[in-house]
Amino acid sequence: MIVAVAALTKALTRTSSLANLTAPLIRYPQIASLLLRRLPSKMTMEFEIMKKFCSTDDGREGLPIREVVKKLESWAPLHLAGSWDKVGLQVEPSGDSHIVSRILLTNDLTEAVVGEAVERGPFGMILSYHPPIFRPLKSLTNRTWKERVITTCIENRIAVYSPHTAWDAVAGGVNDWLASAFVTEKVVPLVVSKTWTQPNPEEAKLTHHVDIVVPNTDEQLGSFIELLTECAEEMGTQIHDLRDASDGTKVITFVCDEEHVSRLVKCVNSWPMKPLHLQFRINKLTQIPLPDFGEGRLCTLKEQLTLKEVVDAVKSHLHLHHVRLAVAKNHSLGSLVRSVALCAGSGASVLAGVDADVLLTGEMGHHDILEAVHRGSHVILCDHSNTERGFLHHLVEDKVLDNLFDGLIEVVMSTHDKEPLHVL
Repeated sequence: MIVAVAALTKALTRTSSLANLTAPLIRYPQIASLLLRRLPSKMTMEFEIMKKFCSTDDGREGLPIREVVKKLESWAPLHLAGSWDKVGLQVEPSGDSHIVSRILLTNDLTEAVVGEAVERGPFGMILSYHPPIFRPLKSLTNRTWKERVITTCIENRIAVYSPHTAWDAVAGGVNDWLASAFVTEKVVPLVVSKTWTQPNPEEAKLTHHVDIVVPNTDEQLGSFIELLTECAEEMGTQIHDLRDASDGTKVITFVCDEEHVSRLVKCVNSWPMKPLHLQFRINKLTQIPLPDFGEGRLCTLKEQLTLKEVVDAVKSHLHLHHVRLAVAKNHSLGSLVRSVALCAGSGASVLAGVDADVLLTGEMGHHDILEAVHRGSHVILCDHSNTERGFLHHLVEDKVLDNLFDGLIEVVMSTHDKEPLHVL
């Protein structure tokens, strides 16, 4: 390794080409830091400029980006996220060797935060709770702040990953952290997440399990399988399983949506050779509930508290001096509370119609508040990201992410990420 670095360093000192100089740093980020320490001071490109091409730093070994994504999704699978949400890897540097050894963690990816990433870098990834790309971008220019954020990440080879509502729904996630403001007897999701009975479908559109069973001895079997493979490719899927059964048949399995079931039947019927002695076995997949996973939480307090005590507990947990409070009709700060329904962020739709003494969230519309207080529920609003950001600090301070990455990645909390609203 040292010999290779020395040889490469010697070669680099003979070139003045920017492309020749930076290409090895991009292609082999594992040795970039060693290279930069060995280059002589006479090199025309300054160390800090060169450093941004590296995906690693001196402190940790790092992990390939695909391994980072795999670990994040193993903890909070993306199928837990709302169907409307835009979660997962949103920006990925080119090439197959992007190594992440430092991650900047933020609630919102603003221009201030991406500037911090460049200044304090190198960072191989920004882990942004809220997805910076939510509505489609029509261009990548300097015209809008969101476009500038993405282009800056691309220019500096910074990946961007957003978990958003997957972190809300997962057990031990944002909503469970918010519920930890109270001493509880019981905490359950308001809307329970579900998973498929079959392991293959990772998206809700995969709703059917199709077995096409044909004799193993049929002379046309090979050509028939080729036809099915071509049909699958046209549908944007593939054969999920191909196995020999004990009764002398070949079982060809697909997992697909309802439309693709019809297309598979048409594909089989289009077979021009002699009829195969085949049979279809089609089963509609069902979903089963995942206990402790889901949207929002309904908390039953271990002991009754006054409304004022509940408010104080929220302020203490979120480190806030002020919250907004709507007191239920015919109640007061001294009214007793036994149940709290909560949803981090904007929880009006999740909390609508929930029977609880207190509704706790970041923001809620005026008419939603009026409906709640007339139904007998107090409403506590803390502003959107105030109900979320503390969870990110918990991930860093309690080494949750450090343990997830086996200590190979340094996770740094952004100092420029802040709730935009202030009470004056």
